[in-house]
Amino acid sequence: MILWLVLFFLVIAISFVLALLSMRDFQEVPRSQEYGLFLIRQPAQFSADILDLIHTRITEEGLIVSIERLLKGKKSTLVIFGPKKVLESLPQLDLLELEDYTDVNRVNLSAWEVGVKSFKDLHLSVKSFFKDLPQLDMEEQFWWQIVLGPSFQSQIRAVVISSDIRKRLDLSSSIQRLDLGRLTKIPKPFTLDQFLDFYKRRSLTYDPHNPNLTPQEVLQLIL
Repeated sequence: MILWLVLFFLVIAISFVLALLSMRDFQEVPRSQEYGLFLIRQPAQFSADILDLIHTRITEEGLIVSIERLLKGKKSTLVIFGPKKVLESLPQLDLLELEDYTDVNRVNLSAWEVGVKSFKDLHLSVKSFFKDLPQLDMEEQFWWQIVLGPSFQSQIRAVVISSDIRKRLDLSSSIQRLDLGRLTKIPKPFTLDQFLDFYKRRSLTYDPHNPNLTPQEVLQLIL
């Protein structure tokens, strides 16, 4: 009888551990209210004070926001995805609601995620890298997404788009070698389709590789 009880509790324990492991790469997409995608028409007003306000609101209500810098050739724009009631309370940004821009030919893109290798890297600062970004041809694109959850836990993704496979691989490799301080490319066992799906849904992974960023660090990484 004792042996059967031991086996029973052992099976329960193993099932619990396996369930926890299966949740490691679970992509959560909080949608407790209406979200929207907006062009920031006054990026000069996108300040630490604005981010502090956003940080307070999403932490209080358990929401997410995604800040995305999009480059095409020499052009660059800043967009934000988040709960409409929060974003529409920021008139200084002069927001313009957009349609989703991620409907592209997946054959022409490369994608990866960025984070910290280990907790020992957490004391290192992050660095701005856009001034060192390789030059893009007119039709080439680079997307940089920072999804922020409560307490500004972050999920960082990068996408390179080019119809020239050799140029696309060269661009991706060059960008991955840029100095981002404590941040680096984190290998993930996902397909390209999965990466793009996570990007489109602005999903947030609860993963030890994802750093908690300060508003100042977010600005450094996006401007």
